Amino acid sequence: MMKHPTAVTAMAVSTDGQRLFVGGDVDPETGWAVAQQFDTTSGKPIGGLYRDERPAGSGGVQRFTHLCLSIDGASVVSAHDSHGGVQLWDIAKGRITAALGQDCNLRCLAFSGDGSALHGVGISLERFQWSTRDWQLATRQILDEDQAADDGDLATHSIDAATYFDAARGLALATSDGLVSVWRAPFTNPVGGVQLEGMWVEALAPAPDGQSIVVAGQVAQPGGSWAIAWLNALEPDITHQKMDEDGIGPIVDLCFCGDLLITAHWSGGPHGTHRGRCLAWRGQQRVGDYDLEDQRPCCVVGCTSANAFWVGTLAGDILRFDPAP
Repeated sequence: MMKHPTAVTAMAVSTDGQRLFVGGDVDPETGWAVAQQFDTTSGKPIGGLYRDERPAGSGGVQRFTHLCLSIDGASVVSAHDSHGGVQLWDIAKGRITAALGQDCNLRCLAFSGDGSALHGVGISLERFQWSTRDWQLATRQILDEDQAADDGDLATHSIDAATYFDAARGLALATSDGLVSVWRAPFTNPVGGVQLEGMWVEALAPAPDGQSIVVAGQVAQPGGSWAIAWLNALEPDITHQKMDEDGIGPIVDLCFCGDLLITAHWSGGPHGTHRGRCLAWRGQQRVGDYDLEDQRPCCVVGCTSANAFWVGTLAGDILRFDPAP
């Protein structure tokens, strides 16, 4: 188990699974959020805390919402609450080297397959693209909100979840009321969309095959039950859907570890008791159940090469699990 000084709100893992980068909530003592890097084998921190060392009065970084490691592993990009800042961190130096933007309010971050560009999409249907050569903003585009989906109008909604797929050549957007649209570069118009009736979308994750996207959320009915839907990203349509069967609790986050889908859950019980769990899925079949006891999961990240996934908790603990093949 690894430990962060505040609640863990964002994580990113290197492709070899040897390094885990963790960002958290605001430290009440300093009013700023910090990040740190861990050796996943030993569980020990690499270096000290990553702090915002800009001059006093510039406003320290706020709660981490997303982290994305560069292709070469030398830098990490973070997105934040408050004014929606985007920061570039030098991993070796442990400090910010550039502020890439303010008021972006990003819902996801991803590097292109060749590492030449960083992509992000914001809550208000804005798409951003930075060149990694000089880290300048190359594109700021308002997505065509009038044609976001055949069955709905994204113009009346904000984006609650988003994910890039296919080396950032594809993008999926979702609103809390179940409207999901799929876009392909150059992102001028969506290639299609679906309306998931009665489902509040909480999270999206691209499947390893690059052809499907998993949509997770709550079912709009008493009991707080959850649902998972598999979306065909090539010709947007729901291929199959899994519903809550035993009151495990709402889905907080999800990720892939190889071909396993990992869902993190938090449920309230009688007399104030609570329970955190992670489930492993292969297709629609549940193949693993990991008890977090009273630990409340905030985010989860997986690594195929390490055959492991990590759960960041509200208490600041980072738990590692190694699912059976």
